[in-house]
Amino acid sequence: MNESTLFQNFSLLFGLWWAAVAVITLLLSPKTLPWFEKLPRNRYVGILIGWVAMFGCIPHAAAVAPAFLLPYLLPIAVVTPVLCFFFVDYLFSRAVGGSFILIAYYFLHASFNTHYKYMPLLAVFCWLLGILGMWISAKPHIMREYIRSGARTSAFRWIAAAVALVCMTVFGLGYFLR
Repeated sequence: MNESTLFQNFSLLFGLWWAAVAVITLLLSPKTLPWFEKLPRNRYVGILIGWVAMFGCIPHAAAVAPAFLLPYLLPIAVVTPVLCFFFVDYLFSRAVGGSFILIAYYFLHASFNTHYKYMPLLAVFCWLLGILGMWISAKPHIMREYIRSGARTSAFRWIAAAVALVCMTVFGLGYFLR
């Protein structure tokens, strides 16, 4: 699979991710708050996202790791999310934040390698996504506050869903534009 096809597939998947965020945001209400409020601390979904993120890191880590560490990269990628399962609070929030940082890095790198018309716009969104990922990773309770605000205020819910749809459009355009 060449770089352009890989970029298109990741664009489609991440666009669908933002569509799901918009739908979930619109589903927030005082009635659904008890179920959604538990999501940022969910360890089981967090460990799955952590494994996906760690396996995505292996090729990047292999380029900069010393030679004696290369055989240990896969075991480290398997064991680290398991340790996080037992010792890290807000695992889902931190895994999403870390994944946003990795995805922003990938799309920013791809924005310089693939030549689409809207790449400067994508680069700005990547920088914002990376900042959002760092913010969520550093303050994981922000995701819980986002859910609470969406459940309380319909204006916040509609504005946040609209922002998610804009992100869906920007990141998903890579699938349709050549």
